[in-house]
Amino acid sequence: GDVFAALKAKSILSDLLATPASDGDAFVAGVDHGLASTDLTAELFSVRARVLLGRAAAADASSYISGLLIGSEVRIGLGRLRTPVVPVLGAPALTRRLGIALDRAGRSARVIDGEAAFVAGAAAIMGARR
Repeated sequence: GDVFAALKAKSILSDLLATPASDGDAFVAGVDHGLASTDLTAELFSVRARVLLGRAAAADASSYISGLLIGSEVRIGLGRLRTPVVPVLGAPALTRRLGIALDRAGRSARVIDGEAAFVAGAAAIMGARR
């Protein structure tokens, strides 16, 4: 999320990231590339060239880049984690995308709503202090 935000805020890709990312076909293509390859930096900046050459739609660039970043993150994380079910904690839009990437990697996500987990944790702390 932080890398996506930084690219969106101030990079040569900013104009392509103005469109909100979805989790459709372009996202899945980015995930698949991120899972299979280690060329993240080169692939990020080749997106712009493909759009300029008419080989990719500008409207899909944000979704593809989001998938690429998430796929790369999942590939790196799964290199250390051998469990078939991966806990994913966060906002629903992000956990849905991580779930898609984990599924593409042959794993399952155990989705935990970040806000609900925070509230439950705070309540447990408050209960323990009494």
